[in-house]
Amino acid sequence: MKQYDFSVVIPCYNSEKTIGSVVKELEETLAQMGRSYEIVLVADGCRDNTFGVISQLAREKKNIVAINLAKNSGQYPALMAGFKYASGDLVARCEDDGQTDVTAYPKMIEKLEKEGLDVVSVVYESREQPSLFRSLGTRIAVAMSRAMINKPAGIGFSITFVARRFVIEKMIEYDQPYPFIEGLVFRTTQNVGNIRSV
Repeated sequence: MKQYDFSVVIPCYNSEKTIGSVVKELEETLAQMGRSYEIVLVADGCRDNTFGVISQLAREKKNIVAINLAKNSGQYPALMAGFKYASGDLVARCEDDGQTDVTAYPKMIEKLEKEGLDVVSVVYESREQPSLFRSLGTRIAVAMSRAMINKPAGIGFSITFVARRFVIEKMIEYDQPYPFIEGLVFRTTQNVGNIRSV
């Protein structure tokens, strides 16, 4: 298997109309980074022609991989399936509907390499003032995360992240259904940083 500098894994569900533009935007951003890259597309038991679309993309370009899951497994199991095919020294995750700000990848990689981190995750800052009930819920969730998965204080985690290869390799050792991605990350490393986005 060819090894790339950077892999992006995209779980796809009924995204035949959006995945082409997502891949195009990704390619435009990644081409400017001056690194070899691959895009791993995982069709998660789709009911539309998503697999047909990503198969065509894979036929057209050698650095695109198309995977078809026999049944719908859910976003995180599909992500883990994609991680098994990713060969990059660094591996990232992206949404299939254009909601991921792919222009953040260069900043994430720069922070990871400059600060010697193992994982960098985007933390999204809401402009809305949270309600008292929501604030209390957030505090409880943070306390539980610190107690259960040894999450460092002051570190946020979202599903938009870039990780070093060894982190991904440790994560895919988990072979049970319903993976808890954040827990698998912090079980592997505490060396995690954030960039912030609105």
